[in-house]
Amino acid sequence: MLRSLYIRNYLLVSELRLDFEAGLTVLTGETGAGKSMIVGAIDALLGEKFPRDSLGGERERAVVEGWFAISPLTELQEFVDDDDPADELIVRREFSRQGRTRTFLNDRPVNSDLLAKVRGRLVDFHGQREQNSLFDPLCQLDYVDAFAGSRERAIRVRELFQRRQALAREVGRLRAEIAAQQKERALLSYQLEEIERLGLRPGEEAEIESRLARLEGGEKLSADCQRLLSLLSEADPSLVTMAGQAKLVAGSIAKVDREFDNFLQEFGDISSRLKDVANSVRIYADSLQLDEAELNRLRERRGTLWDLRRKHGVSVDQILARADELKLLLQHGAELDREAEQKSVELTALDQELIAAARDLSAKRNKAAKALAAKIVEQLRPLGFPSPHFDIMLSSKSGSLSGADIGEHGLDSVQFLFTANPGTNPAPIADVASGGETSRVTLAIKSVLADAMSYPLLVYDEIDLGISGKTADAVGKALAELSRHHQVLVITHLPQIAARADRHLCVFKQTDGKTSETSARFLDQRERVEAIAALIAGVNITDQARASASELLRANGKLQAA
Repeated sequence: MLRSLYIRNYLLVSELRLDFEAGLTVLTGETGAGKSMIVGAIDALLGEKFPRDSLGGERERAVVEGWFAISPLTELQEFVDDDDPADELIVRREFSRQGRTRTFLNDRPVNSDLLAKVRGRLVDFHGQREQNSLFDPLCQLDYVDAFAGSRERAIRVRELFQRRQALAREVGRLRAEIAAQQKERALLSYQLEEIERLGLRPGEEAEIESRLARLEGGEKLSADCQRLLSLLSEADPSLVTMAGQAKLVAGSIAKVDREFDNFLQEFGDISSRLKDVANSVRIYADSLQLDEAELNRLRERRGTLWDLRRKHGVSVDQILARADELKLLLQHGAELDREAEQKSVELTALDQELIAAARDLSAKRNKAAKALAAKIVEQLRPLGFPSPHFDIMLSSKSGSLSGADIGEHGLDSVQFLFTANPGTNPAPIADVASGGETSRVTLAIKSVLADAMSYPLLVYDEIDLGISGKTADAVGKALAELSRHHQVLVITHLPQIAARADRHLCVFKQTDGKTSETSARFLDQRERVEAIAALIAGVNITDQARASASELLRANGKLQAA
């Protein structure tokens, strides 16, 4: 509820502080005194634009500040920047001559979006210029839920919807990531398969080169031995053969000249020695073991590794490190698959839960809509609508449903249809009701729902337009009854409404011929009699008007016996 309102330099108000209480408060005053100015200040406080002419004369800054009790409205605690729960929310707005507006919640600067969230939880305006809650389909749906006793169900559906939205986004993200990786994962898998198929081992290149060096060295030794054996004994002629021939020639010479015997002996030694060397070389060559199959295998393997290095541009050890990376990447892809599958299963289960909850909520709403409309019609009749027609049109999705078919507010959309004229088809209330009619329709609705909903401050600006007599008395009675549950502020010109108020705020304008100033104050009992008498008689207040005013106040328990 609104506890206090402070206004400074706003339009014709220089400075004014008003302390409010629970119940019904009426604002009265002469035409042009500034009643709507007070309500306009509350409107501006909660986000409406300040009028361009808010500042007059030499004033530099307009200020409107409101103190609201919020302990019953626990959802407003999120806007209080305190460690401990607070029972008051202070809203302040300032408007400068330069056209700049600043907004504060509990002295903390905030933006207009946050203030808009706060507005509907603090004050509900009803008048010609406001797009009040009656025109809002979501508020209309909330009215149905309040009557049906399904607000907890609606909250449950909203929570499930929000969880589904978050989970569906996560599933979508995972699937998009998986789809984006499909080609890459196929390439990674191919690369890893190729590497694993080759059976590479760390250090394999160096090991092959070392073994090949030994094997290829042995091959060269064997070849050289064969060449040497050929020279020694296998060629034609060979050294052994030529040495034998040399020995024969030397023997022939020695037969003629015995002094050549020494040379003959030497040639004999050479021939014998060459035979021994050839035999030793043959024995060495035979001792060499050359595995041609192993040599060919190692050469083929080395060629394979060289091709792989050229393809990847790195060493075998680096290729093996890359294989470990590929395994991790593919493992991550598999984990994504498993996670996406798990989340999809969770989403399917959540969809079923959401569908069931939404259908249950829809059933409750549809069951209650007709009864609510009938009760609203009952409340409308004494409020100046002899033959009202009020329908609540619920449109609900049906048939086979998926979780994606469910909205934040369930399966249903709603329209309030109204006509005050017999023979006229009802139409959306925003299209057919005047400001005064709209205010009375909301009064009827909120009278029906008084026990079921916790309203903020209700402000009625034009509820008495075009009514009088019994209708005025019925409107006053309905407002008084509503104020037993909620704080209500009403601008009125009707004594029947003013006499039912718990407090009477009189707005007046003073002028010195050059400037005018609007102010207001709460009236005591005697002053209330005069104010209501003025509503009855006009400018010339008669004793009869005072007596009627006293009787009205007394009949409503607002005037103590003299």
